[in-house]
Amino acid sequence: QISAFGGDPRFNSDNIQAISVVVDSAAEWQKAIAKMPELAKATTMFDTCANVSRQLGMLTTASSMHKGSLPGHSYVVIDKEGIVRYVLDDPNMAIANDMLFGKIEALN
Repeated sequence: QISAFGGDPRFNSDNIQAISVVVDSAAEWQKAIAKMPELAKATTMFDTCANVSRQLGMLTTASSMHKGSLPGHSYVVIDKEGIVRYVLDDPNMAIANDMLFGKIEALN
């Protein structure tokens, strides 16, 4: 999903930004990019201590394979005022760009 966001212009515009939150360190992420270069196109936030993931409740979702310590495959839509408008946890780990874009459009 991270690379799908990076390559989708709908999520990289003046009005919509997809930010992928990972708990990896920057060094670990560079190793991932070396194996999968398309990851470099995505905007990534490093949550190395999992503080943001914890605050958003992402460490205990159904999609987390390491409950309590690692986030799963979840989406949080936050509007320009910083208000959470939509949350989806996806244990199927699907690429959901079209569905998410539809949810964002419906908010406008």
